[in-house]
Amino acid sequence: MTPERANEIIRAGSRWCNYSKHCTEEEDRYVRKIWSYLSGSTCWYDALRQIAAGMWDEEQLEREEAELGRKLRDAAARGRL
Repeated sequence: MTPERANEIIRAGSRWCNYSKHCTEEEDRYVRKIWSYLSGSTCWYDALRQIAAGMWDEEQLEREEAELGRKLRDAAARGRL
């Protein structure tokens, strides 16, 4: 999803709106994937705003997935999984 598309979704919504209803299923999955990498108390909308701000792209997502894979391999090697 591009920042431009994320901004279109934000503009289509309103304060009390389920923003995901303005997305395709694929776009919703992408936002949820980004959301899964955010730390702390976050929500779907937080992930969408970060995409709109240009904070996430395919390279960033690949880095996060690689880091998660490394952590899982390390945990498995230590017998913690």
